[in-house]
Amino acid sequence: MNRLYQPPLLIWAVAFGLGVAVGLSSAPEWVIASIAFAAAVFGAVCASRLEPGSSLRRINIVLLLLAPALFGIGVWRAQSTEWNELSLARADFGAQPVTVHGAVAGDPVFRGTRIDARLRTESITLAGERRQIAEQIQLSLPGDLPIEPGDRLRVTARLTSTAINRNDDGYHNWLAAQGVAAVGVVEPGDVAVVGRKQPSWWRTAFHESRTAVNRSLQDALSPPLAGLAQGMVTGDRGAIDRPLRDDLNTTSLSHLIVVSGANLTLLTAIVMTATSWLLGRHPSAALAIVAALAYAGFAGGDPPVIRALGMALVFTSAHMLGRGSAALDAIAVAAGVMIALEPQILRDVSFQLTLAGTLGLVLLMPSLMQRQLAGIEGFGGAIRAVALVSLIAMLATMPLIALHFQRVSLIGLAANIIVAPLFAWMFLGAFAVGIIGLLSGAIAGIVSWPAAWLPLSWLRLVAEQGAQIPGAAQSVKDFGAIHAVVIYIAMLAAAVRPRREVVARWHRTRRDATDRAATSPIRRLLAPLAATAALIAVAITLWLTALDRDEELAIHFIDVGQGDAALIVTPDRQTILIDTGRQADALLAALRTHLPPGSKRIDLVVVTHPQSDHAEATWALLERYDIGRLAASPHLEQTALGRSLTRTARDRSIPLNPIEAGMQIAFAGDPHPLMLDVLWPPSAADAAVDAVSDPNTLGLVLRLRYGDAAFLFAADIGAEQEITLVQQPCSPSPEPCLLRSDVLKVAHHGSRYSTTRVLLDRVRPTLAVISAGADNPHGHPHPETIETLNQSGVAVLTTAERGTVSLRSDGAMITWTTER
Repeated sequence: MNRLYQPPLLIWAVAFGLGVAVGLSSAPEWVIASIAFAAAVFGAVCASRLEPGSSLRRINIVLLLLAPALFGIGVWRAQSTEWNELSLARADFGAQPVTVHGAVAGDPVFRGTRIDARLRTESITLAGERRQIAEQIQLSLPGDLPIEPGDRLRVTARLTSTAINRNDDGYHNWLAAQGVAAVGVVEPGDVAVVGRKQPSWWRTAFHESRTAVNRSLQDALSPPLAGLAQGMVTGDRGAIDRPLRDDLNTTSLSHLIVVSGANLTLLTAIVMTATSWLLGRHPSAALAIVAALAYAGFAGGDPPVIRALGMALVFTSAHMLGRGSAALDAIAVAAGVMIALEPQILRDVSFQLTLAGTLGLVLLMPSLMQRQLAGIEGFGGAIRAVALVSLIAMLATMPLIALHFQRVSLIGLAANIIVAPLFAWMFLGAFAVGIIGLLSGAIAGIVSWPAAWLPLSWLRLVAEQGAQIPGAAQSVKDFGAIHAVVIYIAMLAAAVRPRREVVARWHRTRRDATDRAATSPIRRLLAPLAATAALIAVAITLWLTALDRDEELAIHFIDVGQGDAALIVTPDRQTILIDTGRQADALLAALRTHLPPGSKRIDLVVVTHPQSDHAEATWALLERYDIGRLAASPHLEQTALGRSLTRTARDRSIPLNPIEAGMQIAFAGDPHPLMLDVLWPPSAADAAVDAVSDPNTLGLVLRLRYGDAAFLFAADIGAEQEITLVQQPCSPSPEPCLLRSDVLKVAHHGSRYSTTRVLLDRVRPTLAVISAGADNPHGHPHPETIETLNQSGVAVLTTAERGTVSLRSDGAMITWTTER
């Protein structure tokens, strides 16, 4: 009977890998000698269990002689490899600037005034000493820097390790899982392009394909589902909203979205498992190989993904050739070759996760799925198998995640059970939508609902709701390497059984099931046809639900920290956004909650004045949503931010309309039209204020009318502008401006230099909303302003205390709710 330790290739690979691991750990000599002795004893035991005269006896004698030798070679290989103890992932540089030389890895992500780019470092210079080091860092660069993948840069920046405080920062966790060692912000003048690299034709082709597919997905799906689809299909790390990314980490679902080695291996296993019942073993394995190659190409071909691609192809090819029992040996040998070429790879978290996930599928899948596979007949059996594959991959990587990130998801198993069966549907559906969109956007929009919208909506729902469960994720700061080893030994003990017999039974069961299904074509197609009909019914129901007409106007004063952003949604699904704030993540998270379901368009974006706390997130908004038109003060271009916004609008062919006092913007609607009256600033010819020195003085003041309800948005004007607004004629009318409003958006975040009694006496609001950040350095809202409002009998709500403030009105009554 064949055993787990036969043939000897597996033992050789394990012995060599163990030797490298021991060599990297700087273990004492007595430990090295003890392990070498144990390897020799194990080889002797293997040989002694063979029957006399067995043809494999000589092979095991060779195994006995070579296992300790290969272990020793591994130790020597590790110790002879130079290891730079200055690892950016573990270093705390404090306030010291670091000069880094490296090459741009992957596609830069442009975010208006900044660029996010990853740099594969070649060397760093710290305190005058230059040292060679090869790691990845993420940098925020000036937006006017022309860079392409492969360009070599010299950068001076203050770096922060992703290991520092990453337990409290989901973004750092996510970056660390991607193999990013540190992050930094680079100021103008601290970066220079020192070399240009002409990308190869295939990299250029993949880059252009990625860009086209991303655009196709953005057109076919609304945020944040478009971001999920981009992250899953093309590996666009910047497309996923950060709040949703944190929710995915909390619920241990990020492995389904983030392009990584473990994810690539999981993809091949799931595609094979999900399609083999319908296509057969060989076509399903071939489809898995095609999916893996396309996935790695779209992801940009980073080294971790290429390494994982090699393992995934070995794993898939073994099953396609009918040699599932050889998959473990092939993976072990492939990993051994990688380690031999680059021993330091064992320290890389992404490689560890890739190897653990792949070995988990190879070792645990036959044992744990044996009974399940006995009934894997048809569509329902494939769904169960896909769920088990995802769970096995998650279990195999969980100890490493706990070890490196000191955090585990307590609801990860439950979340994966109800989401993982849809992974193949999500990925293949999103991929199909992206490809179809290249040919016809209209067809892609129709296909996107059943193909991608439904499963991605389910993923988003589980992630967001699961993350809200108390204790969904917990810190495990005392979890160490010993704990991880004990868990893996327990997993290995569960998998150590006659593997060849188990795998043979597995393939025999699958062949029998396939043969039975092949004799009944109607039976094979009945389940998927019924499931498709059910999904179409669900899609129609959700579509009709999304089109339900709300009879009330909604105004959401979004909590964007120390900034302003207000979203207006009419009963006819028309949308207006007044300012965008500085915190793009907060804005995008609120929009995906408060915009009509399935909406990816904002009809009008108003920038009251060109300051970062009112407009910096506009660029992130333009990346995610279709903008009908922009409206801004005629003084917009008197600041650098305003000029940049003007250029962006022109480059994207977005109409930019200057508006000033006396103008009106009308939105037809039922039961009431919506009207925006522009009350301030005066025209450029009449303005006597220096907008460069104080852009606040020329901020747009708007009065929104809906039926008998009125809302005044006071931007950041000061007391002088308020008095002028009250006393002077309202251009072009000779009469004073009509300011009476039920709700006042308080000027300048509640500054003591705004919200005068003169204005309050004219407006006479019953409710005031103040948009300000918690513990902001300006002391907003000022106690004097709060006191003035209270003395005028006005109820006050602040986003710093209440979060997003939402108002609803039918044109007569106004009600309000708060986020907290």
